[in-house]
Amino acid sequence: MKITTNNQPRPLACYAELPKSARADFDYVDPEEHYSPRFVEYKGEWIDTGDAERCPESIGAGRWHGMRSDTFFSAVVWRFVDDYEYVVVGTAIA
Repeated sequence: MKITTNNQPRPLACYAELPKSARADFDYVDPEEHYSPRFVEYKGEWIDTGDAERCPESIGAGRWHGMRSDTFFSAVVWRFVDDYEYVVVGTAIA
């Protein structure tokens, strides 16, 4: 599995900070969690790090905390840094 990343920490945003156009994609977020930082913007798209899969060993479990499949052969992966206030995001390709 090849992972491409620039290793730059990106700030997490809470639901209330998302652009209104992006909020419709996350209508399942509980109002109690509107101020919990869990969203990150990557390649022009917002990703919910709280609604993700754990990384399997083949992608690097332990180094990467979560993933979201894009296709059968690719996924967006991330790891939390700085006390879970930031994430480093990358693309994993088989």
